[in-house]
Amino acid sequence: MSPTSDSTPLIDGLLTKVTDNDPEETKEWHESLDALIADKGAKRARYILLSMLAQARQKNVTVPTEMTTPYINTIDVANEPYFPGDESAERTYRRWLRWNAAVMVTRAQRPGVGVGGHISSYASTATLYEVGFNHFFRGKDHPGGGDHIFFQGHASPGNYARAFIEGRLSEADLDGFRQEESRPAGGRGLPSYPHPRRMEDFWEYPTVSMGLGPSEAIYQAWFDKYLQGAGIKDTSQQHTWAFLGDGEMDEPESRGMLQLAANQQLDNLTFVINCNLQRLDGPVRGNGKIIQELEAFFKGAGWNVIKVIWGRGWDQLLAADKDHALEHLMMETLDGDYQTFKANDGAYIREHFFGRDPRTAELVKDWTDDEIWALQRGGNDYRKMYAAYKAATEHKGQPTVILAHTVKGYLLGDHFAGRNATHQMKKLTLDDLKALRDRLHIPITDEQLEANPKMPPYYRPAADDPSLLYMMDRRRQLGGFIPERRDAGVELELPGDKTYDILKGGSGKQEVASHDGLRASAQGAHQGQGHRPSHRPDRSGRIAHLRPGVALPHQEDLQHSGPELHAGRCRHDAVLPGVRLRSAHAHGHQRGRFGLPVPGDRHELRHPRRAHDPGLHLLLDVRLPAHRRPVLGRR
Repeated sequence: MSPTSDSTPLIDGLLTKVTDNDPEETKEWHESLDALIADKGAKRARYILLSMLAQARQKNVTVPTEMTTPYINTIDVANEPYFPGDESAERTYRRWLRWNAAVMVTRAQRPGVGVGGHISSYASTATLYEVGFNHFFRGKDHPGGGDHIFFQGHASPGNYARAFIEGRLSEADLDGFRQEESRPAGGRGLPSYPHPRRMEDFWEYPTVSMGLGPSEAIYQAWFDKYLQGAGIKDTSQQHTWAFLGDGEMDEPESRGMLQLAANQQLDNLTFVINCNLQRLDGPVRGNGKIIQELEAFFKGAGWNVIKVIWGRGWDQLLAADKDHALEHLMMETLDGDYQTFKANDGAYIREHFFGRDPRTAELVKDWTDDEIWALQRGGNDYRKMYAAYKAATEHKGQPTVILAHTVKGYLLGDHFAGRNATHQMKKLTLDDLKALRDRLHIPITDEQLEANPKMPPYYRPAADDPSLLYMMDRRRQLGGFIPERRDAGVELELPGDKTYDILKGGSGKQEVASHDGLRASAQGAHQGQGHRPSHRPDRSGRIAHLRPGVALPHQEDLQHSGPELHAGRCRHDAVLPGVRLRSAHAHGHQRGRFGLPVPGDRHELRHPRRAHDPGLHLLLDVRLPAHRRPVLGRR
C-alpha cells in the first residue's frame, strides 16, 4: 500500500504521517530534487537518493522501507519507445484471433458435446501474447536460437486460433477442442491445456494454473545460463517468458523459487502476470490490491518490476493531475471496485470513480461517457506492452516481472467483461455473437449466425489479405511459428546389469543412510564405464563434491580413514575421471596422470582437452574449521 494512505499510518513500525514543521524548507528540498531530475535525469537522481538513504542509515536515521510505487505505470510516457509495428494490420488480425478463440469454445458446447472451456481468459491476455508474437518471441529457426515460452494454460484457445489462421490447424481440429479421444472425423483432438505429451508437435512445456509454469521457467532460464557459462551452447540471444495469472501466483510453487532466480541474476527471464483481478469465481483481492502485493513480493525477492496499469488514454489525465489527486484516487481504489466499474458503463465510472474527488471530476468534465468508457487498462494497450517488453529484454542483472492490468472478458460484451462469473461462462448467445462480430468487424452475416447459433462460423481471411501477409512475415523474420515442438532427442543406451552388482553385496555390519545407497549406485555406474565417482566422503560421512573456485588445504587436513584418501595423500582416482591436477610446482603431467597436493599451494583440476572451459575449472572442496578454511577465488 501507499505510505501516504490514511489506512496505513505505519510502515515497518515507523510513522508515515508526521507534521511538517518547516514547509518552506521541505519545498526547497522538493525543488532541488526536481532540478536534479530535470538537469541530470532520473538515473542520476536515483543514485543520489540511494546514496543519501545509505548515509541516513549510517547516522541512525531510520526510514520505512519502500516496497511499492504509486499505482501508475512504471515507464513514463516520455520514456516510451517508438512502436515499430503496423498498428492497423496487427489490430485487424488480433480481432480475427479473438473471434475464432471465442467461437471455438462456444462450438465445444454444442449438443452432445458440452466439454467446457474458458472463453474469457484469452480475451484478457490477447494483447500480451500478440505484442510478443509480432516483435519479441523468437522461433526455432532464429539465428540466435528459439525462445522458451510458457503459455498461460486457460488461454490456450488463443494459441489454437492463431495456429488456425497460420494454416497449421483446420476447422475440424478446432472442433476437437477438449475431445482428444472423441474428436470429430478428420480432426485431431486439442488438449484443453498445454502439454507436450498430449500434442507432441505443438506444445513444448506443460502449464496450467497450479504453479508449474513459474518454477519450470526459472529452471529453464537457469539452465540456459549454465549452458552459456560452460561454453556448451551460445544462449545469449534466447529468452524465457512465462505467462501467468494473478490468481495463480497464490500457489506456493509460483512464488517459492523467486529468490533463486534473483540470486542467479537471470536477466534472460521475464514473467508476464495477467492481472485481470479475477480468479475462478471472483476477485483475487476484492478488498486489496494484487498488483501492489505482487510488486512488493517480487521486489523483496530481488526482481526488476515493471507495472503496466493504464492505457494511453489516461496519459493526458495524469499529465493534467497537478495535485496528484487522480494518482491518489487510483491508489485508494480497491480491486473489487475496479471490477465493478468494468461491469457497468462510462456514466457509472464518472460518478463513482472520478466523482469521489472534485479535482478528478474536473479533469473529465468535458468528456463524454463514451470517452470515459473507452479508457483502457495498460495490459490491453499494445503500445504500453511493447514498451514493457522492450525494457524487460534490455534489463541486465535481474529477472523481470511485468504486472499487466487487464480486463477478464475484454471485448466479449457486457455479459462477460469484469463479471464474477465470467471464468465459468462457456458460450456466447446469438445476441452476444452479433455484438462481438460488430465490435471486431468480422465479415460474417446475420444469416450465417442465425443458421445455427450453437455452431457459429470460424473466420479465415483470403490467402492474399495484406494483414495476413504481414502476420506471416513477422513470424518468418522472428524464426518461425510458436509454439512448435521438434523432437531432436538422442536416445541414450542404458547401462547393463553389471552396473548394479555393487548393490547386491549389502553393507555388512555397517549402518547406512539413503544417500549411501545412491552413492553406491553412482559408483557402480562409473565403474561400469571404467571410472570412479566424482565425489568422496569426508570425516562425517557426508559427500564432499568438487566445486569451482576453492583452494586445496594443507595435506594434514586431508587425512582420512576412508577408502579414497590415505595419510594426507590425494589418490588420483579420488577425483574426477579425465581431469588432471596442476599446481605452481607441477606442470609437466602426462594426460590422465595426477600430481599430489603441495601444502599451502593453490591447485586446479582441469580437463586435459577443455583446459580453457570455465565450466570445467574445478577445485577440491573439503570441510575445514574456520581458521583453516581456504581462500575462495576463480581463475
